[in-house]
Amino acid sequence: QAEKLPQASARRSNIFCAMAEHWEPVGEPPHVALRLKPANASRKAIFPQDIVVLLGRTTPVLMLKDQVCLKTGLPAGSAIFMYEDEDLQDAKTLTQNHVVLPGPAARRRGEIPEIFVDLKPKEVERQRQAEELSKAKIEEHRQQEELRQRQEEKAEKARVEELRQWELKRMRCEEERQREYARKLVEEREALQAEVLAGLPMELRRIHYTLDWGFTIEQRLRDIAGQAKLTLNACAQKVSIVTARGRILELFSGGNGAVPEVADFPIVLVFGPVVVQVQGPTHMSLVSFAQSCLNALPKCWDELQTGRNPIGRIPLQSGGDEYVAVSSYFMGTLGWLPNILSIERLQNREVYNKFKRKGEQGLTMMFHGCRSQANEDSIIKNGFQVSKCVSGGSNYGTWCAYASSYSDSGFVFQDSKGVKHIFVVAVSREKIVMDNPTMRVVGQDCACPLWLVKYRSTSR
Repeated sequence: QAEKLPQASARRSNIFCAMAEHWEPVGEPPHVALRLKPANASRKAIFPQDIVVLLGRTTPVLMLKDQVCLKTGLPAGSAIFMYEDEDLQDAKTLTQNHVVLPGPAARRRGEIPEIFVDLKPKEVERQRQAEELSKAKIEEHRQQEELRQRQEEKAEKARVEELRQWELKRMRCEEERQREYARKLVEEREALQAEVLAGLPMELRRIHYTLDWGFTIEQRLRDIAGQAKLTLNACAQKVSIVTARGRILELFSGGNGAVPEVADFPIVLVFGPVVVQVQGPTHMSLVSFAQSCLNALPKCWDELQTGRNPIGRIPLQSGGDEYVAVSSYFMGTLGWLPNILSIERLQNREVYNKFKRKGEQGLTMMFHGCRSQANEDSIIKNGFQVSKCVSGGSNYGTWCAYASSYSDSGFVFQDSKGVKHIFVVAVSREKIVMDNPTMRVVGQDCACPLWLVKYRSTSR
């Protein structure tokens, strides 16, 4: 029996050591198995749950505390051992601290004294401060990371915007290059056309009287258009007919009195600047489009378009009668051949209804230039407003020129692309403030804008 007791004690010791995982026994044998438990739930993250350790019977509790602190990573002396709500004294053994040790029978039943482990207030405060410091560092790191991400996002946006601006600039440069290339092609083509037209032999341009002289003119124009690589309409717009008596025949104006007499032959086809008679056949042809018809609107207006839109801007088809009438009178009073880009008919019922003497037979077709886009938009929308007049003084009147050359000399609006804009205006003889061979100034609602011509300067 005496031999069996040491063997049983050794077996219990081995069991306890296994339960203590890898914690070495503390102190000299014989050892007492102790179950260490956290004093409260908040300490479970620090101390192992229900771990069993071995402490020598004659070993001070301090040595076990030091091992616990070492294993759990706590500062030495920061732990508190408690037994039945009493703190254990570090310098005393378990017995001296009144820890009831189980007898042989209790040990055989597996009874183990329970020691509760807690932290000293100083360590609790240290850990609280450490936790706050850790949280502060985490927050600082988070803020730094957010700042870094914002800076990266800002840098990326700046890079993308820089690339976008670069691409826009490249596209603008490419568009400008293409426009410049197209402009040069147009200029070269026009120069070649002008060279061809200037070098036409007199035999081709002189037409003698025959019964089918009209067919002869058309055939000559077709031949000339083919040589200059022009359409027949474009060729007709560039030609003037000079009679044997030296006067300009406005054959393509559509007006009365355009047909030549026998005494006018031989006639000569002339390509270049010409001058038409103010209020001559070309003017009368243009007036016919501006005269009011039964619906009290100009004959040329599209009534359906006027009904749909209070303010209409209808592009005229090149080569049409109305287009020819407007362009002929505009070019004929300009003194040089422009490149007409577009002609728009302006249909503003409200402005036209205010136009005084709109049905009178003595309407005069004149020209008006404004120097800004804002002024142009205002005239199209509201008509001519004498209250906004600057020339001649406040409320002086609306200024209109008999010839487009006067407006073109410095009064027309020229946009960023070099395109000039000029109004063709119907002017009555009501409220005439001033009238001379160059211009006429009239009062409010005595002038109505009917067409807007956009043109570009070419070689004069």
